[in-house]
Amino acid sequence: MRNILWVVWAALILEPSAYAMTGSIIQVSRPVHLSSRQPKAQKQYFIDVGERHGIRQGATLEVYRVIPVLNEMTGSAGPVHRLRIGDLRVVSVSESVAVGEVEQYRAPNELAGAEYLSFMLGDEVQMKRGLPIEAPRF
Repeated sequence: MRNILWVVWAALILEPSAYAMTGSIIQVSRPVHLSSRQPKAQKQYFIDVGERHGIRQGATLEVYRVIPVLNEMTGSAGPVHRLRIGDLRVVSVSESVAVGEVEQYRAPNELAGAEYLSFMLGDEVQMKRGLPIEAPRF
């Protein structure tokens, strides 16, 4: 039992992605489409977290839209609704910035309260929890 606890503790210390990390989408861009024969390039989402936050190439990040809810009875700010709108796959990472592309959007009928169904500036990202991913093989 003691050995199991030691292994779990060491895994948490040595694996930075085990910690809850939160960042934001800070820029959205799409590479230039040069001809009609080329497929339309995917949008790229720049995120304000990188290697020093435990992000690695190939990691999956969950994307959340934070929606403040107004209490119409009192006119004051109510709770904040955190709505998961999809996932990004990290395609490039530096020390403090990562670039991701859409892995999946949630179905529009699952996104009650969201006016815009695609990712946008200010959306929060969080490392997807689960088993560590393998490094990409080339």
